[in-house]
Amino acid sequence: MAKIYSGSIYFLGQYRPAYFEATSLNKLRDQMRTAIVQTGMDDWQWFAPRIDNVVRELRKPSCGGASAEHGCRGISVAKRPHDPWLDSIVAKLPEYPGLAYPG
Repeated sequence: MAKIYSGSIYFLGQYRPAYFEATSLNKLRDQMRTAIVQTGMDDWQWFAPRIDNVVRELRKPSCGGASAEHGCRGISVAKRPHDPWLDSIVAKLPEYPGLAYPG
């Protein structure tokens, strides 16, 4: 069975988080970076280096998850599939302007 990595871009209840899954850290990183730049998200420059940093942290064998947060926005990555326990609650939140949500 292939290893599944998950990532999220979140806004602490102000906007709907975006969730990503991939079979490699490189694919996860690419999906998350594409989501912030493909539609010209205004603050993509805050997210881009932090995506790189949390993925770099997750490459360490002893690391199971990593995140970066500032104010009401953040990024999280983990060595596990996405846990959908909050999905039904956050589904009603508005989308973050300019973020390309997967699926």
